[in-house]
Amino acid sequence: MEKLVVDTIVADQLASTGQHVPICNSSGQTVGYFVPAAEHDRELYREARAMWTDEEIETLSKQSGGITTEQLLRRLSEL
Repeated sequence: MEKLVVDTIVADQLASTGQHVPICNSSGQTVGYFVPAAEHDRELYREARAMWTDEEIETLSKQSGGITTEQLLRRLSEL
């Protein structure tokens, strides 16, 4: 299962929390955690940003060259 669809009531309850919420089954056992989409996205950006220093980003942004998307796809299709 890639996606769990909840009814409007549950979706509204989760959206109104604005924070991490444990998801429990009917016996109270935690089966997972809800993380608001905005918080999840912020965390992904923090992780990505931590991969490079400001100096590395500056150096990479000044580099020229590369290939087009079309060229990349052609090369990948030849593998």
